[in-house]
Amino acid sequence: MRLFEVDPKDGSALAPFAMLAECRVVVAGFRREVAAELVTTFQTAGAFCRAVTPAFLSATVHSCDLLVAWLAGMDDYESVLESFTAPVIAAVPPESAVGYLSWMRQSAADFFLYPSTETEILARAAMALRRRRARTAPSPSEKIRVLLADDDRATTVLLQATIESDRMTCRCAANGLEALEIVSEGGVDLVVTDLEMPRTNGYELMLHLRQNPETRSIPVMVVTSRAGSKHRDRAVREGAKAFMVKPVQEEQLVAQVGALIGSSGQVVSAKLLAGK
Repeated sequence: MRLFEVDPKDGSALAPFAMLAECRVVVAGFRREVAAELVTTFQTAGAFCRAVTPAFLSATVHSCDLLVAWLAGMDDYESVLESFTAPVIAAVPPESAVGYLSWMRQSAADFFLYPSTETEILARAAMALRRRRARTAPSPSEKIRVLLADDDRATTVLLQATIESDRMTCRCAANGLEALEIVSEGGVDLVVTDLEMPRTNGYELMLHLRQNPETRSIPVMVVTSRAGSKHRDRAVREGAKAFMVKPVQEEQLVAQVGALIGSSGQVVSAKLLAGK
């Protein structure tokens, strides 16, 4: 099941990765066949992408917006990557990831364990670019703070890539109980939740939020694969201000988030609740 719909205009670029369009991406250190696959993946998302060998990497310092580097394919990756000002996403093998952690924490914008899915690679690339643009944006204290609750990692990665921007930050919870713990810390403006989760599901999460005077004003949006009217009706009874069925489009999701925040927790239009 696809979480996001393909752009109907050309049938290729995935909506959450629209900001990769026309960005200059370089992949380095990978084997030739892997590099070719990554180039195709980024090009499908609309980016200008090319593969280079570590020996020629220095020539791309001023001509790329993002670098995806296979650290295991670079003999002296710390020195090679030292001069890069563009975000660096590190790809590392699972069996030796611990050995790279110190450098990645200090110098990498993000990392992933390779092999990985195309979706996760594109999502991490999009998030890295958004974080870079956010450096000149309002401070985190001025941003809309969104809490995303979903036990499916693929869903979490894609939704976070869509929600995070120069106006919004996003924290993630793997279940309703973890979401309640985050809410108790304060600083949550909107909750986006799935319905089916372990420990505490989406219905129970909304019930807890509604029963607590300190959290009942936080608007909740449901994003779920359950399309039946009984699920929508129950979600609304439990306090949902909007209901969307997967797959969703980026523009629709961002628009509904904006509408909910703008409504200051008030019930939005029936059209919004219908997920149309």
